[in-house]
Amino acid sequence: MKNNALFLVVITFLFASCTKHIDTSSDEKVRTSVTEIKSSLGDEKKKQFKEAMQLIIMNGMNLEGLLSGESDGDDMVQEYKDLLDGKTADEVIEEGQRILAKMEAKKKAEAKLEIEELYAKQREAEANKKLLDKFEIKRSRFYKRKEGE
Repeated sequence: MKNNALFLVVITFLFASCTKHIDTSSDEKVRTSVTEIKSSLGDEKKKQFKEAMQLIIMNGMNLEGLLSGESDGDDMVQEYKDLLDGKTADEVIEEGQRILAKMEAKKKAEAKLEIEELYAKQREAEANKKLLDKFEIKRSRFYKRKEGE
């Protein structure tokens, strides 16, 4: 029994050490490690990995800061590298899913707020309609004018 447990532990460590990680120590190592990870993935995982990488990159971009000059591209690249350093493909995919869930939650909250605003406008319109129903014309006169007067 001890031999079986020891065997499982050794196999687990071997498998964990064979898992490819993203190395962000240099730009070349980032490209190389990402390419190696992509090549080791199946088609579906490769698609998920690519989408997750795009989400991570887009999520970290601060376009307002870039345009205003408060931030430069080097800051964003370093944040991106720090986020990806040492991550496996599965961890990158999980991070992408986390970002996607966060974006969806934000969209949902914005939609709820917009719906509540629309309901408020609808209630206001109904109240105004009731006031308009009370409006009564008691007397009116119509005159026929000549053109240009």
